[in-house]
Amino acid sequence: MVTIEQCPACQGETATIVCRYNGLVLLKDMQTSDLARYDYACCHRCGLVFATRRPVGEEFDGLNRNFNEFLGRPAGENANPLDNEHPLTDADRQALRRALAGGWLVSEDHEPGAKDWMPWLLADRMSQGYHVDWLSASVPLQGKRVLEVRSKTGFLLDALRRYHGAQVFAMPMFESQQFVIERLYDIPCTRRVDFEQFDVPYEGQFDLIITKHLLTHALHPGRMFQTLREHLVPGGHLYLYAETDDTLKYRKGKNLFGEQKCFHFQSFDLRTFVRVLSWQGFRVLFVRHPKRGDSEMTCLAKWDPEVRGQSISDEELSARLGMYRAWHDGSALGLPADTQQALGEDMDAIRAREHARADDADSPRPLKPGKAFRLTHEEGYRAVNEQRQDRRPT
Repeated sequence: MVTIEQCPACQGETATIVCRYNGLVLLKDMQTSDLARYDYACCHRCGLVFATRRPVGEEFDGLNRNFNEFLGRPAGENANPLDNEHPLTDADRQALRRALAGGWLVSEDHEPGAKDWMPWLLADRMSQGYHVDWLSASVPLQGKRVLEVRSKTGFLLDALRRYHGAQVFAMPMFESQQFVIERLYDIPCTRRVDFEQFDVPYEGQFDLIITKHLLTHALHPGRMFQTLREHLVPGGHLYLYAETDDTLKYRKGKNLFGEQKCFHFQSFDLRTFVRVLSWQGFRVLFVRHPKRGDSEMTCLAKWDPEVRGQSISDEELSARLGMYRAWHDGSALGLPADTQQALGEDMDAIRAREHARADDADSPRPLKPGKAFRLTHEEGYRAVNEQRQDRRPT
């Protein structure tokens, strides 16, 4: 593990710890691991919440080898083959070829078997189609060079190529995604995303770079943004989607420990998102929550060297710290008993703070959900715990 002393977005030197643990604390055999503690802190300059402790080398590789389990996704027949973090076997490739043989749109009147098509491809197009419209309306795309980082199916790139004649390139996360993108759409996938040594494997610059849930996952955000700037034409556009608003996750009653997954190194709300981009030389053209009440955000920004970093106000910082204190303590009290036990003496302090809040009716407090903070994928974590227990040597 390495410790970082400055905010990775704005280089602010003052920050307050708001949560010590990541989602690995929900897995019984990982609770005492050094990897379960990231010491998330809130930057006093821009408001970004970032992991001050980060895995490196074999530690990070080990996390990636267990990507799905560490996200609370148990192994099983219904697992999405696009999210297969393991190297493909010959049997995997044969199954993918069979599922892709009919393309992404398979008519129901043929009654395809479960192995004869890939429903996740259609689901991706149905859920992500608005990006094509938003980009077409906002960015000149005719014949332009477009890169998507963390491309999962290649749908968005295929649409921009078909409708605008764009030259498209992809950087997926997993070999399974690379196989599908190349075979289904014949889109170049020279190399997958390397979060430790982030680079772009294609020559030249791009007019538009699209990133999916990348800022949240970036192990080295400063290096990532520098690489993106280097591969954008002057005045080029950056389109970021599937980034999540931590304030809305709080208000929806999501458990903080479940949201701070071990692959999540940055957290932010909409205003902090804009500030982070400003510190990295990007002028935000628009940022929206596409679905009303949902935490997911989509943003279009333009690289502009004249942009100057924006700082958070004292009032907003105070509110943000207060929200995280309430979120942390309320979430801890909603954890399973064995996980609370893993937090040790912290639980005594948490209970004391909650009692103090309840007794002090006049103290300011953030708007709190009217229910306990629920753990997303709770059943999944329970199943993963059982699977990992079964695999232990007796």
